[in-house]
Amino acid sequence: MVTGAGSTAGQLAGEPASISGAKAALAISVIAALALFSGLARGIPRVYDLPDHLGYTWHVLQGFERGDFYPRWFAFVNDGFGEATFVFYPPMLHWIAAAIAALFGGDVLLGLYLALFLFAVLGGIGVYLWVGRRFGAIAGATACLLLAMVPYRVFVMYDSGLYSAFAAAGVAPWALLALARIVETPDAPRRESLRAVCLWAVAFAAIILTNMPSAVLWSYLIAIWMFVDFLVTRRWKVALRVLGGGLWACLIAAVYLVPAVIEMRAFAVPLEGVYRSNFLFQISGSWMKPGLKSVFDRMGLFPALALVASLAVLVVARERGALSGIRKRVFLRQTATLGLASLVLATPISLWAWRWLPQLSRVDMPWRLLEPLGLITACVTAAALSLLASRSGPYRLLRALALVFFVCLGMVCLVFDFALSDANGHMSAATARASVPAFARKEVFFLPKGARRAAEMAATPPVSCETPCRVEILDWSPTRRRFRVASAQPNHVLLRTYFFPGWRAEAGGGSSVRLPASAEPGTGRIQVDFPAGEHEVLVWFGTTPPRVVGGCLSMVALAAWVGAMALTRRGYIRSDITTPA
Repeated sequence: MVTGAGSTAGQLAGEPASISGAKAALAISVIAALALFSGLARGIPRVYDLPDHLGYTWHVLQGFERGDFYPRWFAFVNDGFGEATFVFYPPMLHWIAAAIAALFGGDVLLGLYLALFLFAVLGGIGVYLWVGRRFGAIAGATACLLLAMVPYRVFVMYDSGLYSAFAAAGVAPWALLALARIVETPDAPRRESLRAVCLWAVAFAAIILTNMPSAVLWSYLIAIWMFVDFLVTRRWKVALRVLGGGLWACLIAAVYLVPAVIEMRAFAVPLEGVYRSNFLFQISGSWMKPGLKSVFDRMGLFPALALVASLAVLVVARERGALSGIRKRVFLRQTATLGLASLVLATPISLWAWRWLPQLSRVDMPWRLLEPLGLITACVTAAALSLLASRSGPYRLLRALALVFFVCLGMVCLVFDFALSDANGHMSAATARASVPAFARKEVFFLPKGARRAAEMAATPPVSCETPCRVEILDWSPTRRRFRVASAQPNHVLLRTYFFPGWRAEAGGGSSVRLPASAEPGTGRIQVDFPAGEHEVLVWFGTTPPRVVGGCLSMVALAAWVGAMALTRRGYIRSDITTPA
């Protein structure tokens, strides 16, 4: 039986640790990740979103060089008009990629793919622990390898480039492992319960900080699972622990979450209604051409078949008494609910839910649920295969038929995976790196309401005045604009920069005087009002009250998390209640 992926990971999950378990988990996770990334040997995949991810990583790296370790302002996008991208976009993947790139001479391409590889290894270890703790080390290793075969993960890596969602999927198994531990041991000693809640909180916070659509989807899936679990067990204590851990996660991620929610109101994000054309197995109304639609439907069909077959094996095994023990029963309930809910929400059957549930429509692509569906399917299939290979599994004929089915389905998936990995072709690393400067001219996502597109203002000078004035630029760095301006009358100076909350202006001299800064009506450029005369003006990008509040909440919540973990490790929280076997 597998006992852990390392001392820290095992103890955090509430599992005993062993050196052999650590080595096995790490080794099989690295092998699985290498298998998934092996297509990079043929070149860098031509994925649509790759320039965005490289550009984001490059901007974060530029911030690091200025001493800004949470750079929210991206100065070079929108053809130099800029955008406060990391106010609204979760930063974790690109922060880690930029940190790795800094260790390798600023190579953002290497930093990005090494970061993705680390997330893949992290996800593999989580899967190994989650499945192996319940069905044995071989089942854990099988789940890890099957996860690398999931067609949608190959599609993300080599075709779509939804790399932030890919990274969030590497954290998801740890959240599921923690949730399973909370449910399995409702009457555990308080230190064990707190440790599981801590793992759940930090894992879900990491998902939020990595990809917000993934966080929304997992929130609904976990809520559905907890509702089903509560109907079965009637355990309020478990539900409150899960809810409390989720709220704790939001507080840990508040440094991103609070300003993103509050400041989003001033920006136009054209997502509403897009989800209607992005369901799997959609008979009509899809924007996709038949060939692409077939690809998505197959990416949903193969895991759906494996999920249903695997759950059937587990149900039969339970009826025969081969699924004894609370861990295996919780695993069956957890995977069945999460897997089937993912499948249903990805199809037009759930149109009502996408229309009425808060924030779900902003995810905009129901086929994103292929990620959790693939994760659950890999794990439940590994569990089913372990039962089929044991004498305690279902009937002999059923075992033989099921094994043949899984082998055939696996071969079909492998062929499909190879086709997906070559669908868009490959390019050289030099070509990929050359896309970073081009990204600086790209019109990106979060445009202030009422602002004009950058392409419509291509000839706009860096600084201009509403009426004649004299301007001399003294400094034009990513987050600072300093210039000298002279005008015979009160005037407005206009900057070739979009106004986002956080931009401020002041006139220098003997004492600094704050100047009014706002968005120019009709263009969204920064407009600074100044009195008549000659002035040295400094315009800089700073913080806002929501960002300060979010940062403070995160620091307090993270400090509480560290304190809680210290208590559980030192045994300061004690209880005479023992954990059930």
